[in-house]
Amino acid sequence: MIDIGKSIYSMLNAAGIKCYPIIAENGATNPFVVYKRTSFNPTTGKDCMIYNATATVEITVVASTYDESIATAESVISALNFKNNESIKDITLIDASEDNIDDCYLQILIFNIKI
Repeated sequence: MIDIGKSIYSMLNAAGIKCYPIIAENGATNPFVVYKRTSFNPTTGKDCMIYNATATVEITVVASTYDESIATAESVISALNFKNNESIKDITLIDASEDNIDDCYLQILIFNIKI
């Protein structure tokens, strides 16, 4: 259940989005995205088995221009929002913010995921 990063990678990669878990590799060229799980909340039964879980994943878009960051963020949202697969029941965008660090434009997208 906590390996949802593999599903996120697969979904983004299938959409042609260059992505990395937790940290980009040295020399990564813009635009790209970095994703990380920021929370995991299991629901257990009396038998201590996990039956349902939710997770929060932060996806950071890194781009050279503001317009490129917006376009890439829109591609990420299209690839993930309200989607599912064998590991994920539902993904919903719950927050977004933006920043500029080291001459790069960032779009930070927060998704809630039902597992």
